[in-house]
Amino acid sequence: MQLQKIFSILTILLIIELTNGQSACAIDYTNALFLINPDGFNMIYIATGKNIPQDLGDYDLCQTISETRFCYADTAIVFLGETTRIQTGYCVPKSCTSETVFEAIGLYLSFFFKATLIPESSTVYFADDIDKSYSPGSVITFILFALFAALMIATIFIDVFKQLFSKNNKYDQVALDENDVQANSVVRNPVMKFVNCYSLKENWRKLVDDKVPSFDVLNGVRVFSMFWVIFAQSISLGTYSGYNNYTAVVMKSGRLYQWTFQIVVGAQFAADTFFLLTGFFAMLKAFQMRDDGENRYIYYYTHRLVRLLPSLIFVLLVYVNVGRFFGDGPLFFDYQKRIDDTCHKHWFSTIFFFNNFYPTKLTNICMEWTWYLSNDFQFFIIAPIFFILYRIKSWLFFIGISVFGIISLALNGWLANKYNVNTFILDPSYDDYYNYIYEKPYTRIIPFLFGLLLAYFYDYFTNLDYDQRKVIDSKKVNFQQIAKKILIWSVFIIFLILMAIVLFVPYNNYKEEGSKWGTSSNVAYVVLSRFIWSGSLAGVLFILLVYPNVGLMFKSLLSLKIWVIFAKLTFNAFLVHPIIIIVVNFSARSLLNYSPIPILYESFANIVLAYVFAAIVYFLVEAPFYNFEKIIMGWFEKKKKIEEI
Repeated sequence: MQLQKIFSILTILLIIELTNGQSACAIDYTNALFLINPDGFNMIYIATGKNIPQDLGDYDLCQTISETRFCYADTAIVFLGETTRIQTGYCVPKSCTSETVFEAIGLYLSFFFKATLIPESSTVYFADDIDKSYSPGSVITFILFALFAALMIATIFIDVFKQLFSKNNKYDQVALDENDVQANSVVRNPVMKFVNCYSLKENWRKLVDDKVPSFDVLNGVRVFSMFWVIFAQSISLGTYSGYNNYTAVVMKSGRLYQWTFQIVVGAQFAADTFFLLTGFFAMLKAFQMRDDGENRYIYYYTHRLVRLLPSLIFVLLVYVNVGRFFGDGPLFFDYQKRIDDTCHKHWFSTIFFFNNFYPTKLTNICMEWTWYLSNDFQFFIIAPIFFILYRIKSWLFFIGISVFGIISLALNGWLANKYNVNTFILDPSYDDYYNYIYEKPYTRIIPFLFGLLLAYFYDYFTNLDYDQRKVIDSKKVNFQQIAKKILIWSVFIIFLILMAIVLFVPYNNYKEEGSKWGTSSNVAYVVLSRFIWSGSLAGVLFILLVYPNVGLMFKSLLSLKIWVIFAKLTFNAFLVHPIIIIVVNFSARSLLNYSPIPILYESFANIVLAYVFAAIVYFLVEAPFYNFEKIIMGWFEKKKKIEEI
């Protein structure tokens, strides 16, 4: 301890030397050193971090000392030929500047450790530099939130009023579609129709109502995939703020090199699962248009925009304009810095769904996790190509999927080889993997294509005639049925094994410190991993959806009624969960500690909070805008019928 105190004093002396003892910072420190204010100096010393490489000190203690500010330094240095990250907190007089502290840190590390500071990879700032004033954007966001909440509360009083004073029960169901409106003179008023879009009662009924029972199994798939994403993000987003035992994680035989860590790394396949489901439901929409004898592609696109944009814009406004009011602490300025560096510059590429192309680096994207939405929407844009091919000839549909698939696989291989990417997450080339392969639609379209195929074969088998369907559904026990069941179960298990192999095979690349795989192995994994995962998953889902007597245990788990609510909140949970994790982490008074039990606890808390805030976004934004769409589409349908008459 005494040695550390000597080092701290020598650091202060370096500051004094650096400023020739004439700056206000140096004078204030000199006063403390020469016992003019010894108690103040002792508290400053206690509040300052002293243990390299990670020690934030005591932020709250520093805040109680008059005339001091808390300074956070996140610096990169070259030490013994390797780049190392150092995160330290300093309690300094208010007269000190970030430039003075930065130069003193450089001198300190050079003098004591012979280490070289990397300025372009280092940041020094004061915790109170964050701007918590009410900007026009924050005022607008608060007004929107208050307006939406007021409308929702108003519908509660309206529903209570109807229940108390109505002479009959025709108001028991709040009408939103055109047919019900005819039975309700109150809702016939345009203003009341608008207000009723925020009806808490009606929107809750829609949230808990399961209108597609045949797809119950997909609810569980969506929910567990999102749980997986939030669990992995709880760990990976922790690197933004930092871990106090980071070296114990990345060192040889650390957590990173254990086979269980592949569950974290493999969460990227959850995105492929959602891409597959996007293709599945998009193709089902095409079948619906086929059965209705219509080609309403304009509605197809506008409905998707209404589904995505309102919630996305609302959450972005909260993230940019309001999030800074949610926390404070030694690290919280980083929250505002991330927004200044990304959203203030590139917000438009996020809401117009091209942020997977611009900006060119994933770390520069506003709400960087929304690269997924850009891919999702871009897949939705090109999906009618496959619809049209299907309507012409089925074999053209298969050719189209094959062409897109082959091109995608070829591009994956070419790009992986060109940038010599490595699947080991600490390899320097991993950034190239993210920027040139991971977030691009032409390399991620394979799962979407399998989703289209899954919908095609599901539609084909569910529309078989009675005699053909009887063979699939038969429970009669005979040799042929037993053989068929064994075959289906065998294929089902093989698909699950293939998914497990894809998930855990990179462990061979993690066993020892550094990378073991060569270029060919990494290229092969990049090319084949998503193909095998999504193809196997499509096979598993096809068996669960089509064959009623196979995988009953999986069906029972995935089809639990509780997942209906969670599944409908999945999109909003996707939008809000990284914000929750980032705000909580950056509000911490100390760096996180990576250990299994706390990580599981934090992940569970993040899942709960994500779905709570997802429900808020659902009731305030998503459900009302969906209701607006129904009213507008009903008006157009009515106008169309009148014109036809």
